[in-house]
Amino acid sequence: MKNGSKKITLSYLLISISWIFFSGTLIDSLSFSSPSQRHWLEIYKGLGFIILTAFFLYKIIDRYYKNLQRSEEQYKDMFKNNPNPMWVYDLKTLKFLEANQAAITKYGYSAEEFLSMSILDIRPVDEASRLRDYIQKKELKKSESGIWRHILKNGTIISANIISHNIVFDKKPAKLVLALDVSQKELYEKELEKQQFILQQTNEDLQTNISRLQLNQQKLSNTQKIAKIAGWTYDLEKNVFDFDSEFFELTKLPVAAERLLNLEQLFSFVHPDDIQEISNFIAGFKHLKHSQECTVRIKNHDDWSFIRFEAFIPAYFSEECKFLEGFIQDINELTKANMENKRLDEIINRIKNLIIITNQHGEIEWANTAFYETTEYSREEIIGKRPWEFINIPESSLENLNMIQKAVEKVEDFSVEIENFSKHGRHFWLQIDGSPIFDEKGCHAGYIAIENEITDRKQKDARINEQRNLLSKAAWINSHQVRKPLASILGLIELMHLARSEAEIKEYLNLLEICGNELDDLIKTSVNLVGSDLKDISQH
Repeated sequence: MKNGSKKITLSYLLISISWIFFSGTLIDSLSFSSPSQRHWLEIYKGLGFIILTAFFLYKIIDRYYKNLQRSEEQYKDMFKNNPNPMWVYDLKTLKFLEANQAAITKYGYSAEEFLSMSILDIRPVDEASRLRDYIQKKELKKSESGIWRHILKNGTIISANIISHNIVFDKKPAKLVLALDVSQKELYEKELEKQQFILQQTNEDLQTNISRLQLNQQKLSNTQKIAKIAGWTYDLEKNVFDFDSEFFELTKLPVAAERLLNLEQLFSFVHPDDIQEISNFIAGFKHLKHSQECTVRIKNHDDWSFIRFEAFIPAYFSEECKFLEGFIQDINELTKANMENKRLDEIINRIKNLIIITNQHGEIEWANTAFYETTEYSREEIIGKRPWEFINIPESSLENLNMIQKAVEKVEDFSVEIENFSKHGRHFWLQIDGSPIFDEKGCHAGYIAIENEITDRKQKDARINEQRNLLSKAAWINSHQVRKPLASILGLIELMHLARSEAEIKEYLNLLEICGNELDDLIKTSVNLVGSDLKDISQH
């Protein structure tokens, strides 16, 4: 409707401007022998404009209403031919106003029967009471009303998921309802719950059996656990590693003969700064430490990869069998990501702008140091809260705060200036620019807001406005109060030119002196007013 109105208005405006411009140019280019000829031509021009615009407006409005009629017919077809039951009922009387063929077929009532009934008549007695309570609580505004039980004409009770929208039907407030039969779905869900319960019981029994097996075969359990990453054993007597094949796949090292590497061979692939780390790792077990871990960098082509070593003394460890069991884990990407995040965190915390990140519910998940310093709130006081739940703003900024809340609800960008007070009462202004964040699937994940303190600029603007007001006051004095003595002086000078005696001239001179003193006092007052006030403003 709005687009149609805009189109008609723009068309009329375009035709009017074109007619006025081109017809006026044409008339100005013609020569007339008398004014009456131009007069009649102006009249004909006006009549032509009326006829032309009336014709075009008729065409545009006619086309618009035809399109509107086609659109209404399409919506009616969508309602009537929808394969799911749909109906319209009066919000005041709850009477059916219209029902589509799918509703007639599903519920068994004829169209005339539907129109003589209300929505209470297709529900069991207990559901009718529930519906009355639902209406009294004014919950009909919800678009999704949930699952309701309906009764068909043949007495069968079904479960229906109700989706509705408020509409105007035959100039009455009404509700358009879509009823989806979920009876079969509920049966499936109950059966699924039963099967899930059986499966859960089976899994619990299986876990019990696995636990028993682990108690009896501890060594095999440890080997299986380690093999999921990359396993190894270490002979403390011979100082030799026996690595699984997965170790060489993870580290991209050349496969050693019989997969054995002594410490010196392993050191040749370890970063020089980490050799002491892995040496201390092995030495710790010689002092009978039960388990420990370390992280070292291992050569990977032209780069270094972070590898975590972890080992423990197995149950079969003895003087005759001094072996360690352990595993490695490639944590290169995780470690580098943590290092990069730490570097970025240090950079962001050095930025003077206030930065906060929220989740999709508007709750703060992270804020930089500048935010805590400016607002004077601690991390514990803001994390998990929405900004408007704890910030302290005057009434003058409530409108801008509402703009932020509406933009967040609509997942839109926003940029506002807002007046604020810190936790301990410091007054400041912020320029806040917020943008929604989306994950790799395009789903809304939260917001990032970058806030710049503009208190100095706002104070400068306030001082400029004060100066402007003072200058306006001085201008008013000069333009109104100064005019009276100045006009008197000019009048007296004119009278002096007409004077006929010395006494008369002397009297005029006395009056001139009085008016001059009055003008001088006004000028001094104006200068003192502006000068003192401007001096006070500049001191601020």
